[in-house]
Amino acid sequence: MRAAANWAKARRRLLRPGSWPLRWRLAAVSAGLTLAILLLFGGVIGQVATQRIRDDFNGEVEGAVQRLAAELRIVNTPTGSLLIRGPGLNDYVLPNDGARVPTAAAAASRTCWISR
Repeated sequence: MRAAANWAKARRRLLRPGSWPLRWRLAAVSAGLTLAILLLFGGVIGQVATQRIRDDFNGEVEGAVQRLAAELRIVNTPTGSLLIRGPGLNDYVLPNDGARVPTAAAAASRTCWISR
């Protein structure tokens, strides 16, 4: 019976920080402030890194689109169809160190016919 009373007393003491010894309260405040600072720092660094990665990606995509647009030529033929000449899109969709598997389509001409 006495052990149950001691357990109930200890539980009440832990649930009321005002009854904690001064060292415990200082340790709790210090731990709370450290946690808040670390969470804030991690959030700020995460946002900065994310924004930088997005900006770099968008810049690379914009540069590739501008190069592709400068090299692409569309010609209207006398038969009424459009002849599109330009670089293969595989050059633009492969990652930096990607590998391309040769296929029959890759060996075909880089000229495309579109009929209206």
